[in-house]
Amino acid sequence: MTQSSRRNFLKAVSLAGAAGMMAPLSAQAAKAIKVPKWDETVEVIVVGAGGAGLFAALEAKNNGANVLVLEKNPTVYVSTSAVNGGGITAAETKAQKAANQIDSKENFYKEMIQAGGGRNDPMLIKLFVDNAAETVDWFYDRGMKFFFRGYPGFSLDRQHSNMSAKGHEYIDMLMKEINAKKVPIRTMNRVERLVCNPDTGRIEGVKLNARGKTQFIRATKGVILASGGFAGSAEMVDRFLIPFKGSICSAAPSSTGDGMLMAQQIGATNTHMGYGAVYAYGLVTDQKKRRGLIHRGYDMAAVYGGVIGWTHERVLQEAKEQKYFITTADTIEELCKKTGIDAAGLKATIEAHNKYVDMGKDPEFDRKNIKVKFGKGPYAALRGQPIALASTGGLKVDKELRVLDAYLEPIPGLYAAGEIIGGLHGAQYLGGCGFSSALTFGRLAGRNAAKAKA
Repeated sequence: MTQSSRRNFLKAVSLAGAAGMMAPLSAQAAKAIKVPKWDETVEVIVVGAGGAGLFAALEAKNNGANVLVLEKNPTVYVSTSAVNGGGITAAETKAQKAANQIDSKENFYKEMIQAGGGRNDPMLIKLFVDNAAETVDWFYDRGMKFFFRGYPGFSLDRQHSNMSAKGHEYIDMLMKEINAKKVPIRTMNRVERLVCNPDTGRIEGVKLNARGKTQFIRATKGVILASGGFAGSAEMVDRFLIPFKGSICSAAPSSTGDGMLMAQQIGATNTHMGYGAVYAYGLVTDQKKRRGLIHRGYDMAAVYGGVIGWTHERVLQEAKEQKYFITTADTIEELCKKTGIDAAGLKATIEAHNKYVDMGKDPEFDRKNIKVKFGKGPYAALRGQPIALASTGGLKVDKELRVLDAYLEPIPGLYAAGEIIGGLHGAQYLGGCGFSSALTFGRLAGRNAAKAKA
C-alpha cells in the first residue's frame, strides 16, 4: 500500500482503541475543518508554554524562524514544568565534571533500559541521553548551580537539582531569553484543533479560542505540540492507567491530554498508554476533585522536608499536628499500634533493608543507590495512596521528533516535545528524566521545525 493510499484509508476509518489507544473522531471528519481565512501566518507555532514549549520556541527563534507560542493558561507558571521539584538528569555534564563526578552516557543509557524493563523506545533513549548534557549545560552556563541527588535505578547521584529544588527557576531563565529575543507568547489562547490539508496530509495550522474569539493561524514550517500529558485529568487516568484507576492526581490541572487528542483526530498514533509515574505516597488535599500532593518520604528522615507544593514550615506544622499523613512514635511497636501496621512484618522489612544497605544493593527491587539504615526512634510513618504525577505514554515520534501516523510514517508539519511523547520511560519512570527530556526534546523539536522547508 502506498503512502497516498494509506492516507486515503485513514480518511475513511477511525483508529480503534485496542491496546490502550484512543478511539478518536475519524480522520476524515477531523481533516474536514473549513478555514474561512487565515487570521495570521507564522513559520512555527508552539502549543504549550511549559519547559518543552519555551525551549522549542527559543531554539526555533535562534534558528531563524518566525515563531508564536500559544498557551491556554493565564500564565506560564502553572505548568508541570514550573511546579516540579527542579531535578533534571544527564550524563557527562559540565556540572558533573566540575564536581569530579565520573559518569558516562553509555551507563546512563544502560540504566534507563534496565529501569524500564526493556520496554523503552531505544531510539528515544539514545536521542535523550546523547543531547541531555547540552541541555543541562545551557542552564549551567547561565549561572544555575546544581547539587546532585540519587534516585533508585541509578548507580550514582545523576539527578541535577537546582539549589531551590523548584522548577520555576528553569522557566525564569528561559523566559529571560524568550523576552530578550521578543518571542510572542499569547496566554489564554486555547488551541482546539489541528488544521490538516486533506489532500497532502500536511498540518497547515491551528484553530484556537483566543480569549473567546475563534481564530485560525497558519504555520508554514510546522506545529510543535508541547501541551503536556494527561495525568492532571482523573478521567484520563482512569481511562488509560487501568491498574491505578481511582488514583488522585498531582500533575498540573491543565494536563488533560488535549494535545494528544487533537493529534489522534488527524491520524496520529500513541504508544505506552498504560504506563505512568504513579506513586504510593499521595497526600489527599481535595477528595472530591481527586487532587493531591506528593510527599517525598526519602526527604523527610531528618527534617520532615519534602511535600511538593508545601513550604518546609508547613511540613513541620503537619509533623506537629499529625493531621494529614504523618504519625510519630518512640518505638516500632507503638507506631504499629497507632497505624494498624503489622509489627512483625515491619520489623522484618527494616532488618532486610539494613542488610541491603550493607550489601550496597537491594536484590528485591534492584535498587543500587541505597545508603541510609533505619536506626533508633523516634519513628514516623507516612500515610499515602496512589497518586499520578505524570503520564509516560503518548504520541509516537521519530528521531526528528515528528509525530507518526498509524503506519509509523511522519505526519508532515507536526512535531512533539515533552510529556506528550510516549515510550521513553518504558515500564518505570526515573525521577528527573521527565523534565530533562521535556527540555531536551523541546530544544531539538524547535531546531528541527525551524529548519524544515516551508
